[in-house]
Amino acid sequence: RARSAAVHRVIKATAVVDALSMLLGALCTARVTGTALPAVGLLTTAARGPISKQRVATIINRHLGGCKTSSESMAESAGKKESVSKNDPIMPLMGDDFENVYEPSEDTYLFMDALEKEMPDLKATRPAVIMEIGCGSGMISAYLAKNLHGPAYIATDINPHAIAAARRTFEANQLPIDLVQGNLCAPFRLNKRVDVMLFNPPYVPTPTEEITSSWIARSWAGGEKGREVTDILLDKLENYLSPTGRMYLVALDSNDPQEIALWMNSKGFKCKVVLKRTAGIERLMILKIWPGDTTSGSSS
Repeated sequence: RARSAAVHRVIKATAVVDALSMLLGALCTARVTGTALPAVGLLTTAARGPISKQRVATIINRHLGGCKTSSESMAESAGKKESVSKNDPIMPLMGDDFENVYEPSEDTYLFMDALEKEMPDLKATRPAVIMEIGCGSGMISAYLAKNLHGPAYIATDINPHAIAAARRTFEANQLPIDLVQGNLCAPFRLNKRVDVMLFNPPYVPTPTEEITSSWIARSWAGGEKGREVTDILLDKLENYLSPTGRMYLVALDSNDPQEIALWMNSKGFKCKVVLKRTAGIERLMILKIWPGDTTSGSSS
């Protein structure tokens, strides 16, 4: 799959190469028919894209690099057979789909693992509204929606190609997730109504001008310290999260997570690392940020 030279130089591409090397010899395929998604009705759905029967691409086993498709499949990884989780989403994207949309990679699967770890806490707080910012292929929202039923789900992305790709992912998994094209939270008047916010931001340190150089660059180019896009959202986080809300955020060591934690503390939030994993030359982590005057998300 063709990728630009710049993308290959960044951390995310390194993680993709590392993960794909674990997939050799473990290819599986399946088929799924798209069906109409019911509307949640909380927000207007935007950027409608064509929906058709798609071949389900092979995806990386989020635990050990095996191959996953449906609940009837068995994945083989490192010479061992492992049952496929019934609640992992299928991925109906492949090939050219990833020319303009970020491909699910090690950070995606780390995020899924972190949400699995947090599931008891998430269920206990009974969230009403869950929002993913920068949904890309839609895998993170799809995973959570398949495992946590009841909330209204909203997924957003500035990239129209990502909106179309996420729509196909949600369609393939028959998930009622509203899609809105827009920049971060700009399309919404949230007024502290988001109970769970998910964000895998463009976190790779780059020159500022690289952020808007292409649609695919918007998925990984993070500007100074890899934080320029992330900081825009964090700066107004208190306007978005409900009193018992929490945000889950992907970060690298080079993003200075300690500085993020201190900044959030100064705004009345608590912050902790839910899960971390080495990918290439960097360490990925999932940060959890929540209002400091509640007991939700207490450190473990």
